[in-house]
Amino acid sequence: MRTADLIEGLIVERLGTGDASHLILLVSVRRALNTTPFKGDLSSAVASALRRLVDVGSILHDDGIYSLGS
Repeated sequence: MRTADLIEGLIVERLGTGDASHLILLVSVRRALNTTPFKGDLSSAVASALRRLVDVGSILHDDGIYSLGS
């Protein structure tokens, strides 16, 4: 599985429990990847995954808060 797909899945899983800010999602992904080595800038990877998920309509972004799309 690609790391980007893994990060997107973790974001969607976290949003399943309720709305969250970028920082909360970043911390959640960092904790989930604690046992998986990640090379590169995780903050940029999470931001990129959030943009992709918003672009395809999987999640919604409103005033700094992310939630699952309908």
